[in-house]
Amino acid sequence: MTLRFGLRPFLLNNSKNKYTAVITDNETVSEKEIIEAMIAKGSTVSKAEALAVIEEYEAAVCKAIEEGKNVNTRMYKIHAAIKGVFESEKEIFDRKQHSIQINIKAGNRLKQCVENIKLEKISLNDNVPLLLTIQNLHTKESEQRFSANHVISIRGKRLKFDQQDPNQGIFFVNEDGSEFRVDNLIKNKPSELIFIVPEKISGNQFILEVRCMFPNASQLRIGRHPDRFTLY
Repeated sequence: MTLRFGLRPFLLNNSKNKYTAVITDNETVSEKEIIEAMIAKGSTVSKAEALAVIEEYEAAVCKAIEEGKNVNTRMYKIHAAIKGVFESEKEIFDRKQHSIQINIKAGNRLKQCVENIKLEKISLNDNVPLLLTIQNLHTKESEQRFSANHVISIRGKRLKFDQQDPNQGIFFVNEDGSEFRVDNLIKNKPSELIFIVPEKISGNQFILEVRCMFPNASQLRIGRHPDRFTLY
């Protein structure tokens, strides 16, 4: 398997003849599939045992985070941060004005995997939906953070999809592979999609995907924005 990518025009700061890489059309692996891959290799651990151990491990990590601790493992490093502005030194934390954000960085073992990734460059001309810019219309800024009920604009190419087909649409995909489809769509055009961020999303960081079926095509096409987005 390869990490497939294409190049798109770099539109920031009036850059001309510059391009940035877009990771596209790559498979997402869920926790279930990872466990099945473990067992397929001949592991002496059963699926039930693996699920139980993972549950205990995740519970221990969550407890450490809830206690305000940082977590540092070979796979990842986790720490909490507080977002928002305090008007004075005496002001207390208010969940209406401030938020706690979980930041995750790759650990040493995960970083070592990068050296083994094989790349495949593809053309983006007609293959997939192309997500060029994301703008939060609630804040009037292009940013990587937004909240439930914010209105978001995606500009690009080949974005329009059949809203009646549950396999097509705008999807938030979080780090464990869970997917959340956008239901409240305001605009559905080839060059722009406008939607309202769903309330039902669980998780913190997401990849944003647009999935559509092109005319006379037999395979679903998936376009992804290269950045990760944070829900707060």
